[in-house]
Amino acid sequence: MTPDQLPADIASPLAGGERLRLRHRLPHVWTQRAAADRRPFGIYWSERDGLGRLFPEPTAAELARFYDTASYAAYMGERAGASAPPTTAARPPALTTRLLRRIAAAFERSVPLTPQRLHRLVDGKPARVCDLGCGAGELLQGLRALGHEVLGVDPNPTAIATGQRTGLRVLPGTAEDLPADCPREAFDVVVMSHSLEHCRAPLRALRHAASLLRPGGHLVCDVPNHACAGFAGSGASWFHTDAGRHLWFFTARSLRALAEAAGLAVAGFEFDGFARQFDWLANEQEVWDALHGDGAGGATTPPRPSVGMQVRTLGKALLGGAAARHDAVRLLASRR
Repeated sequence: MTPDQLPADIASPLAGGERLRLRHRLPHVWTQRAAADRRPFGIYWSERDGLGRLFPEPTAAELARFYDTASYAAYMGERAGASAPPTTAARPPALTTRLLRRIAAAFERSVPLTPQRLHRLVDGKPARVCDLGCGAGELLQGLRALGHEVLGVDPNPTAIATGQRTGLRVLPGTAEDLPADCPREAFDVVVMSHSLEHCRAPLRALRHAASLLRPGGHLVCDVPNHACAGFAGSGASWFHTDAGRHLWFFTARSLRALAEAAGLAVAGFEFDGFARQFDWLANEQEVWDALHGDGAGGATTPPRPSVGMQVRTLGKALLGGAAARHDAVRLLASRR
């Protein structure tokens, strides 16, 4: 199959959802460097529902290769707490970058996901917290220091070992395939921080997350925000798109629909990450080069990310409100 042979649209997982239409053609997943292993994928999207997915669905063997990078291993073992792994060595920011960041920072209204934010969610009282997709466990370490009882779940052996070295209890598994010894109806808070987009079946994952909550318990779910002007401008090259490792793409609208379908009561949304997006140009150019630098995109190749694109993105973000500005959206919901 070539990128031109991808289907024009595919079914939505939402009851009554609009069919997802092909938005971005990918000659291959950008982290899959071996030419013999490459095949085309598409990012499919419903503007009405604010929901997208990668199609065709990668095989288990492909997913293992997509994650098999030195930067991802370092992220799991050494850089706990970031929302996505860096891929390009840090460089001194250019003058334009500093200026764009400064303008964005003046309009930033981010609410970072921190141990203190979750501590406030439970009114500062000792709580039981489960983090599904806990990575190296930095959030759990902070919660433990505040007096909470914590448990992590993650499929990555490096992340599990890193968490266990700090004394955390981390079980192997995922939100879709919960460990048998992860207690149901037992937690005051379940966290899914930048993990839902990695799931093959996000509705199943949210239903399982809800099953861990005691009645009235809180679900806190952060994902990349694909209502963001950055995604509209950079598409598949946007830092938070990471198509291949990310299988689904969300907005507040689609998160609400999925949470309600999982039987959760939605309390609201918070947003995080505006000024930091203007540090991402080198990373986005690296992704573009991996996807299109060999001319594989042909006539459908999108423009390479540039400072000019960042300037236009800033303008659209400032005109569009919180959802257009911020690169991450957080669902706050509870078990009925």
